[in-house]
Amino acid sequence: VVGEAAAHDVYSSRQPDPHPGIRRGVEPTAKSRALFRASMAGLDHRFVVGQGYYAFVHVAPWLGRRVPRDLIFRDARDRVVETVTDTNDLVAYLTAHHGLAVVPGAPFYQPDFIRFSLANRPDYTGAAIARFDQALHSLD
Repeated sequence: VVGEAAAHDVYSSRQPDPHPGIRRGVEPTAKSRALFRASMAGLDHRFVVGQGYYAFVHVAPWLGRRVPRDLIFRDARDRVVETVTDTNDLVAYLTAHHGLAVVPGAPFYQPDFIRFSLANRPDYTGAAIARFDQALHSLD
């Protein structure tokens, strides 16, 4: 009921952008988007980002690389993975060993990309970018 009331309040407004409920999501996302653009460009990653809540990062250069030898990494079927063969392996590795919740790009017709959410506070996004870059560079 509260959600419906909030939605009604926002959608019935002539100008919903300044509504506190909208600003609570839009402002941190806009800051995260700007941080993402600057950080990823500085780290020399290729990416696509518009005005939405997600960015796509090109990860093809890391496919085919080996998982660090000191890690035992198992996929969803409990098989030991020694080499990241596709974005599904990469996403599982990023989640299991680096605390990142990213999505393979294939469902969005971007098979060499992962989808990275920007719908977070900038400090959270900045920490995720650092872990992401570290994770990719940990692959042999």
